[in-house]
Amino acid sequence: MRWFLLVLALIGFALAFTTKSAAVLGLSLVAGFGGLVGFAFILAADRVAASMRPDSAMASIEDLAALGKTRRTAPKSPGESAPNDPQG
Repeated sequence: MRWFLLVLALIGFALAFTTKSAAVLGLSLVAGFGGLVGFAFILAADRVAASMRPDSAMASIEDLAALGKTRRTAPKSPGESAPNDPQG
């Protein structure tokens, strides 16, 4: 799909430079810029998809809730205080 949009942009700009009709010039410029914008978006989407973690590597909502619960209920040693604890 990305190569189709790049070819569309190239053909659109080539046609814009060679035509003598205002209507064809306008349509070819719209096709050229549309193809370039679409090509850029597809490249960006491919880049994001390549660096994205799979869904199986992400923790579920239940796992996150269990982690938060164990963190809140973990016993503290007597000498240890929380970082934002005004008493410590």
